[in-house]
Amino acid sequence: SAVSGERGVRRYQVPQRISYAQPPRALTTFLSSDMAIAPSARSAAKLSETFLVHLPFWTAWGQGVAWAFGQQRVGSGDDERYEPREKSTAREMSWNGVACDVGEFGVRRISLENRPLEPFNSDALHRSGMVFEPVGSEQAALEAARKSFESSVAKDVRLSRTSQLFTRLLGAHLGVVYYPVWVLRYLFQGRSFQLVLDGYSGEVLYGKAPGNVLYRALTLVGGMALGAFLAVDVSTLSLSAAEDETVAFA
Repeated sequence: SAVSGERGVRRYQVPQRISYAQPPRALTTFLSSDMAIAPSARSAAKLSETFLVHLPFWTAWGQGVAWAFGQQRVGSGDDERYEPREKSTAREMSWNGVACDVGEFGVRRISLENRPLEPFNSDALHRSGMVFEPVGSEQAALEAARKSFESSVAKDVRLSRTSQLFTRLLGAHLGVVYYPVWVLRYLFQGRSFQLVLDGYSGEVLYGKAPGNVLYRALTLVGGMALGAFLAVDVSTLSLSAAEDETVAFA
């Protein structure tokens, strides 16, 4: 089942599996997951806001096919030679790209592998959180999908010497998939940071955290020592270990 939008594009949604209670625990895990994060952040960070967002992604499905004609290098040494070859491939493919401006969330692409697609339910989505609507051209999205598909299948038929290459996208159709993400905003020493979680799997999609000054200083010293050992001129390096620096994870 699917509901057609006013432009005839099918719309789907990925179900939300991560409940409201889980993101705060994920924040604690995130803040203690890397030595580059300030060690005091886990205990001193204060969660200020948690909300669910459904982001739209242009999604295309189709079959990518490719044929290549040329020569393949075989053998080695004195026995090395190039033999005529013809290679072909055909496989089902999918592509997705963000359908609105989501720069503030830091999420540009998601994986739909092993993700169930449900019929679009506008009322249910709006009751559960913020819903962004797609913008931009459907044709532009299809063109981006076509280029991605053709580039991918071309790698499957790569030869040592290619004289002719043909790629095609067959049976392509476009849809909009609304994907749930949890946005957590927290405060640390008067500064605001953000963490974005996959609303289906709970994995971290994007995050910023206060940096560990000691860790960066040790990294700097270690890097300089290694550079000296390798006879590299470290005087050209310009690194900063300022306390207000942040680290980003995506």
